[in-house]
Amino acid sequence: MGPQSVDPWILSPKPVSNAACPRRGPAFLYVSQAVKLGEKQREQIAHIRAAHADLDRAYELTQAFVSMLADHRDTDLDTWLAQAEQSGIRELGSFAAGIRRDYAAVRATFTRPLE
Repeated sequence: MGPQSVDPWILSPKPVSNAACPRRGPAFLYVSQAVKLGEKQREQIAHIRAAHADLDRAYELTQAFVSMLADHRDTDLDTWLAQAEQSGIRELGSFAAGIRRDYAAVRATFTRPLE
């Protein structure tokens, strides 16, 4: 079975409130550090993750990447790339392929402080 794409309608934010994440959709929630999200945002993430196993796995992998970057853990990059490529999620596979194309530059990014 090849990589699957996630239905875009699943990623549409469900009505929470505009104050919960003004002008920021699910993609923002996925790449934000979980500890920095408010309760409404965490509820929205839980709702999205519960909608489909691929969305749950995508969140796990995205959070792992964000954490690696924030903690400067470049040693985990190869393992993460393999997990993303094997996830069966087309978008993560494509992202991993892009990282592999510019591997040295991406890996160097992990050793620089976030601005």
